[in-house]
Amino acid sequence: MLSARRARQLFALHRWTGLTTGLVILFLSVTGSIVVFKTEIDRWLNPELLVSSVPASASSARDIGFDGALRSARERFPGLPAMEMSAPRTLDGVYSVWMRKEGALYQVTVNPHTGAVLGGRDYSATFVDVMRQTHVRFFAFGWQGRVVVGAFGLTLIFSSLTGLLIYGRFIRALPQWWSIRTGRGLQISTSDWHKLIGILTLAFNLLIAASGAVLGLENLARFSPAVSEAIHPGPAEDMWENVPATLEGAIPVSSAIARVRSAIEGFEPGYIVLPAVGGAHYQIYGNLSGRIAMENASGAIVHALSGEVLYRHSGREARLITKAYNWMDPLHFGYFGGIWTKLLWALLGLTSAFLSISGFAIWWLKARRRPRSPRGQLTRRAAGTRMTPTERVG
Repeated sequence: MLSARRARQLFALHRWTGLTTGLVILFLSVTGSIVVFKTEIDRWLNPELLVSSVPASASSARDIGFDGALRSARERFPGLPAMEMSAPRTLDGVYSVWMRKEGALYQVTVNPHTGAVLGGRDYSATFVDVMRQTHVRFFAFGWQGRVVVGAFGLTLIFSSLTGLLIYGRFIRALPQWWSIRTGRGLQISTSDWHKLIGILTLAFNLLIAASGAVLGLENLARFSPAVSEAIHPGPAEDMWENVPATLEGAIPVSSAIARVRSAIEGFEPGYIVLPAVGGAHYQIYGNLSGRIAMENASGAIVHALSGEVLYRHSGREARLITKAYNWMDPLHFGYFGGIWTKLLWALLGLTSAFLSISGFAIWWLKARRRPRSPRGQLTRRAAGTRMTPTERVG
C-alpha cells in the first residue's frame, strides 16, 4: 500500500507528465483514430480511383491478374517505369501499379475485372497518406520522427502505470468506485470521469502505448545490425551479386507468384517489387491464410530470369522476436479483426485524447481555486480539516 507521501509524489509525476506531453498524446490519439480507417476513408474520398465495378454475378467475375494489370498500366503510361504492385483487398478493389514519375511513386489503379485503367495520382499528396505520416513521424521527420513518437509511447505507459497506482487509493476511498460525484463542482466531477475512464481503458492504453513504442523505437535498430537482423530477417548480401544487365526473357509475375506459393504454404500475394535492370529479382510479399500478423509479413525473392526462389521468409516459421514484432502493427491499428475491431480501436483510441483534455482541465480548475492573497492562504489542513484520500489525489 502506498504511503500518503509516496502517493503525492506519484501524483505530481503523473500530473506533470500529463501536462508536458498531453498535447502530443492528444494529437497522436486523434490522428491514430483516423488512420485506423485509412483504407475506408481513401475509398470514400476517391471511389473513381479505388472502387471497381463488379460483375452482376460475383461467381463469374474474372481477375486479370498482376500481369494483366501491369500490361494495362504500361499501355496507358508508356513513358513511366513500373516499380511495384499491390493486389486488390476486396472484390470491388483495384490493382495498384506504382510507377516512377518525376522522382516519386505514382499510383496507377486498374479494374481487376476489365483491365481498364481508372486513373493515377501522387499517393504522397493524398489525405490518408498525409495523416498516416503525420501520426507515425510528424509527417516530415523521417525515421527520427518515428523514434520520437515511440518515446511518447513510453511516456503514455508511465502515465498509465502511475495513474493505476494513484487510482488504487481512489477505488478504496469510495463505496462504489465507478460513481461520479455530482454537486461537488466541475473539478471533482471531471476528476472522477478522468479516473473512471483511465481505469476502464488502462489495458487498452497500455497496449497502444507499448505497440506504438515498439514500432517507433524499432527504427533505432539501424544502429545494431544484430538487432535489425533479428527483427527483420533478410537474404545474404552476396545473393544480389552477379546479376544480368538485362531483363529480356523475364518470367511473368504470375509465374513468380506460383513459385512462392509452392515454397510457402497458404501464401497469398499482396505486394510485389518488380525487377529492375541491374537487379533481376521479384520481391513478393504477402499474407498467410488463417494467420494474424502485420500486412505482407511473409515473402520470397525470385530470380526474374530463372524463376529460382533465392530466399523465402514465412511468418509461420519466424523467430519469436519477429513474430512478436509482426503483431505490433495489427495490435496498434486494430485491423486484425476486420471492421469491428477497427471501430472499437478508433473509439477507444480517443480515450487518450479525453484523458489529456480532462487532466489539463482538472489542473486548470484547481489552479483557479488556489487563493492568491496572503489572507486567503489558510488551507483546510492548516485549519484542522482532514482531507479524504480521494481529495488528496483529485
